[in-house]
Amino acid sequence: MYPYKEALKGLEKKLDLPVYSTVLTPDTQILPKSDITITFGQKAAMVRGSGKIIKSLLPYYKKEIDCPQDNCYIVSMSPSPKEIIAKVLMLQPKASRLGFIFSQDAADVNFKELEREAAKKSIEIKPAKIWSEEDVPNELRKLGNSLDALIVPFDPVVIGNFSFETIKDFSLGNRIPLYVFSEKLLEKGASVSIGYSFEDIGQACAETASKLISGERVEKISFPSREPYVAVNPETAAKTGVFVLDRYGDRIRYYEVKK
Repeated sequence: MYPYKEALKGLEKKLDLPVYSTVLTPDTQILPKSDITITFGQKAAMVRGSGKIIKSLLPYYKKEIDCPQDNCYIVSMSPSPKEIIAKVLMLQPKASRLGFIFSQDAADVNFKELEREAAKKSIEIKPAKIWSEEDVPNELRKLGNSLDALIVPFDPVVIGNFSFETIKDFSLGNRIPLYVFSEKLLEKGASVSIGYSFEDIGQACAETASKLISGERVEKISFPSREPYVAVNPETAAKTGVFVLDRYGDRIRYYEVKK
């Protein structure tokens, strides 16, 4: 619950308006009535609400979380494809071939948008779409060892214990940096995590709410306006050829991996 309290803190700080907050229980079916409702996380996003709804989610969306109605908006908890490519190039300026592994249930739009942004920088994206954890070894073999980096979205099938362990071994065995969007996966051996603090996410939701209140046009899916943080696992990053320089600034840091 603590991370979402940080998100609430960012929301209240940026919005500067009274915010009524509630913690959902397993029995919650309908959110309290409100002109604008903001939810944090996948479980809260699945509960029905009234008025305009802002759902803050990771880019992996279950079908039941989809919000096609005109009063529903998504604020991504992960960086935009443009920011992802920018951060990869910051650490690996000569990168030209990236792998992207995702499951059948993940939104294809995430891959397609990443592919478009990569093409602008003359980077090829090689996709690997899996149906279950058992597909991971074979799909990794298809990707081959000529990749400059491998990007793994926050997809439950891909980051399951068996899947991620296999992907990590592939990364280390072939000296291919492994990019993720959750610092927790640095503990499991990923090289680099690109993402936002929960306070950043709360502020992004506040920006969307402010636009709705003032009648401004709001994108169906938006991203935090702040530059994302980059966290590095120094051990696995070095083993896969990623080295951090001081000139990268304060939005990049070494992550202390617990032994």
